[in-house]
Amino acid sequence: MWKKYEKDNNIWFEWEGWDGVQIIQGTKYGNPLDFMNVKNYASLMQIHSSIVQIVDTSVQFVGDGLIAKEKNLYLLIKVADCLPAFIFVPDIPLVGIIHIGWKGLVSRIIQEAVETIKKIYNIPAEKVKVILGPSILPENYPVGKPVISLAKGKISSNALFRKGNRYYMDLRKGAIEIFEKMGVKEIIDSKKITQSPEIFFSKRGGDKGRNLSLIRLIKV
Repeated sequence: MWKKYEKDNNIWFEWEGWDGVQIIQGTKYGNPLDFMNVKNYASLMQIHSSIVQIVDTSVQFVGDGLIAKEKNLYLLIKVADCLPAFIFVPDIPLVGIIHIGWKGLVSRIIQEAVETIKKIYNIPAEKVKVILGPSILPENYPVGKPVISLAKGKISSNALFRKGNRYYMDLRKGAIEIFEKMGVKEIIDSKKITQSPEIFFSKRGGDKGRNLSLIRLIKV
């Protein structure tokens, strides 16, 4: 379960239920790099791609996914309507995190992350555990013709759907369907949303800030 924490005017969430991993979801009222004094972390220059980096050091990489076996190395992404997906494979163990927007769904960031784990670590997809963090509601995520043209045939009608005269994107349904097709069995949806309520930054809601999502192995 996600547990909400409040301390010294900071608000954040942590996942409780999986041994050996720490998962933190920041809010607009809580930056984990500040109140937790996090120093050892790998981050991304996010470009809405299918690039997944395997890392073992505290450096900024280019791409939209990170995977690590290194103990106590945080993996960090920034989101503000896009979907963060936290990955844990206890059998290895390893952790991962991916940044999923509509471009990520279309460019196959999820498939790349799962295939990378399967090929490099020789682990079946059913051993992969996934938690989805906060993202925008589909009714707040209308998309235009360029997006529709690129996404059709790559995203199901459950995730890209028409309502009235407009098309909308459901990042969560899209991500869950892809993870399931890849063979992932345990997918936990936090059901947390951006834009409303006002605890998370939302780009479409007019916010300039970003919510920080972090994961690390805490024992091997």
